[in-house]
Amino acid sequence: QAAHMGTGELTFHAGTYKDAVEVRIALSGLRTVTLWLVPGVGIVKAVSSGGEGDSKRHITVELVEFKPAK
Repeated sequence: QAAHMGTGELTFHAGTYKDAVEVRIALSGLRTVTLWLVPGVGIVKAVSSGGEGDSKRHITVELVEFKPAK
């Protein structure tokens, strides 16, 4: 199940994005994936977290650099 969590400013290594859309996706096994998408760029950040017991993990992936197509 996916839910729109809102739109806002997101700042990290690749810069500041003012219109980042946050989407949270609930997966099986108490795991969630949260994506931040920016128009004209795509996914700029993804966070996977959750799980149970020894399989509990938290993984973050962020865009390092973006160069618009010419």
